Amino acid sequence: MNKVVYIDRDGVICVDRNFSQIGQPGPEILDESDVELYQHVNQALKILSENNFKIFVITNQSKVGRGLITFEKLQKINNHVNELIEKDGGHIDKFYSCIHRKEENCICRKPKIGLIELSAK
Repeated sequence: MNKVVYIDRDGVICVDRNFSQIGQPGPEILDESDVELYQHVNQALKILSENNFKIFVITNQSKVGRGLITFEKLQKINNHVNELIEKDGGHIDKFYSCIHRKEENCICRKPKIGLIELSAK
């Protein structure tokens, strides 16, 4: 049986650019150059990796469904996040993203558990 950690991307691994420090909407992560990791994320994910945890990122990314970026661009951003983490010995096993708009009421948008169910397969 595998040990698994589920973690969000924006606001947990990456600085959430969607909200400023005063809670107002800010710029979203739309490019690899927008990625900024929180301090100590690399170290924490390295420790989990060294202890044989599978690390899955589950994240709502409606910016794809809203036409702000393509799915391919989302994959490039996620790959960049993983490259930054791998520099310090950590690793994300897989990214699972809900690309739907909130009003679509899909089964994969957090807080629903569709992405967790998908990852369990």
